[in-house]
Amino acid sequence: EISLQEVFNQPGILVLKEPTPDPLQEWMILSTALDVALNDLCTQRKEKGRLLQEKLIPHLSEIQRLQQVLSAQQDRINQQLFQRLEKRLQRLLSDQLDSKRLIQEAAILVEKSDCSEELHRIEGLCLSLEELSTSNKPLGRKLDFVLQELNREINTIGSKIQDHSFAQMVIALKVQLDKLREIVAHIE
Repeated sequence: EISLQEVFNQPGILVLKEPTPDPLQEWMILSTALDVALNDLCTQRKEKGRLLQEKLIPHLSEIQRLQQVLSAQQDRINQQLFQRLEKRLQRLLSDQLDSKRLIQEAAILVEKSDCSEELHRIEGLCLSLEELSTSNKPLGRKLDFVLQELNREINTIGSKIQDHSFAQMVIALKVQLDKLREIVAHIE
């Protein structure tokens, strides 16, 4: 009786030969997998971009709303500053109050606290953000830059105005800006 092992041990019966790889066939398999992976990546990035854009819109809308409210209240704030200055000067100077001097001082104070330019720039920056958010190009750095400018304008408004209701809106603007920054941090 001859075992199977003895048969295989005989020379020339079983020859193990490494198959020669076919580079063309291997490339076709690899390129197909690569194409599928790249298409999937592009699809996922588009979907992620769409979701991020959807998250941006409400915060941007809230910033625009707050900017409009602040713009509408700017005249009221200026009038309150004038009245406050007039009361202080009346208290300090009483009968020596010069109405021309009061008007000059009030004009200087109102000029220093006037935020209309900053509010106008915020409006323009919001429009820039809207335009950028609909772009299909990589725009993470551009969005960062616009958000830095927006932060600068909001901080300037906050330093100019001492009105409590205005300050609350500036804080609300900063909260929305911070939320935008969190979203933009994920954009390439």
